[in-house]
Amino acid sequence: VRLHDYEIEEHQALEDSRKVEPSMLSEARNVTVALSSTEQKSINVKSTLLGQVAAKFYISHRTAATLDDRMKAELSIEYLIRILTECDEFGELPVRHNEEKVNEQLAQNLVECLEKFNNPRTVRKELEKKYFIFHEAMASPHMKARLLLLALFTRVRLPMHDYLTDTRTVLDNSSRIVQGMMSIAAERSFWTTTKNVILLAQMLVQGVWFNSPVFQNLPLWNDDVADSLKRSRITTIDKLLSLQPTKLESLGSNNADGLRAIRDSAARLPRASLSNIQVIGLRDDGNEDSFWNGARDRRVRVNVDVRCVRGSGSVRQPRNGAAPEVISGSPAFKRGAKEGWYIVVADAQSNAVLALKRIAGFEGKRTLSLQVNQADLQEGTTQIHLLSDCYVGLDSMILIQHRTDSLNSNRRPDQSPPTESSGNSFNPLLQRRRQ
Repeated sequence: VRLHDYEIEEHQALEDSRKVEPSMLSEARNVTVALSSTEQKSINVKSTLLGQVAAKFYISHRTAATLDDRMKAELSIEYLIRILTECDEFGELPVRHNEEKVNEQLAQNLVECLEKFNNPRTVRKELEKKYFIFHEAMASPHMKARLLLLALFTRVRLPMHDYLTDTRTVLDNSSRIVQGMMSIAAERSFWTTTKNVILLAQMLVQGVWFNSPVFQNLPLWNDDVADSLKRSRITTIDKLLSLQPTKLESLGSNNADGLRAIRDSAARLPRASLSNIQVIGLRDDGNEDSFWNGARDRRVRVNVDVRCVRGSGSVRQPRNGAAPEVISGSPAFKRGAKEGWYIVVADAQSNAVLALKRIAGFEGKRTLSLQVNQADLQEGTTQIHLLSDCYVGLDSMILIQHRTDSLNSNRRPDQSPPTESSGNSFNPLLQRRRQ
């Protein structure tokens, strides 16, 4: 029995034989396990990809089936929030007596605040449709979970203390489900959806929208400081840190203390970058091919240096002697969140994920290797992205512009590699770009 293609007749035979637990049959129908019978009339049970995702991230097998059915290419962040909040884990979120009226009022406040993040000409009904706010479902726990997340990202005041407790419950479940969403999207090579899921993970940790200013969670941030930085076109940490003290004070005499505090806090944020990309051909046994000529039927190894200068998170020293954990500053999670980075090789033309690797937070320089098929490197531009899993606005990207012209796959090992002038070389041209 395969992941999607399993026979109902076989499941009915297994059910009739009463040799399989009802819970096992339920998980089989939700494609988290695969059941098959043998000639000896025994039953084999094998975990599928969805089953491994459900077990690794502690999510329901019904949630895994929901993600399997609804994760598509090029999903927006708003729709991903809808998928997230309609998962099985939020079905028992408490909706107390008369809270549907409170949810209705919260939804109205949300729409008024969301107008600031969208086109001023957008009418209210279009905003409600964009963010999937359904007034007829205010008594639903799934709608309440969606409203709580939207209120967190938009910084809308909650109506009562019970809603703060409910928000913490929603966040605890969301962090696990989002990791499952990312695993499924990356496995299916949906680059836009994978990127938006990672941005959603950043939003959950920081409690802001993905396009919010990177300085928004720093101390003494207010509208006056935001206006001062916006007028000076300071949108990145590097630009802020490059300012001299006199220039910083001249940005706003009334906000000098706030600007200095934000600059000092920004200096402690992690700053990661990519450099020194190498594309190496591999033989069938996985070893490097010294005479590789860029043949498209081969696998290649992409080596990239990742450098991180960090100072925002505290380093927790475990008692059992394990490696220290880097804890990020997190307004949404008071206990902090483990800092990590995603390295993604993606193709801009086909919108596909070619390789993905996650690394824990670190300080210094590391060299990472990712293997991709040369056939997937289509003519055009391949991107290497560095994405934080907890900080908004610190992502970066490098472009690898490759060229694979008429390649000679019959060159003898004793021949020298082709030169650039011959038109047969694999020539990475690097261009740095900040997102």
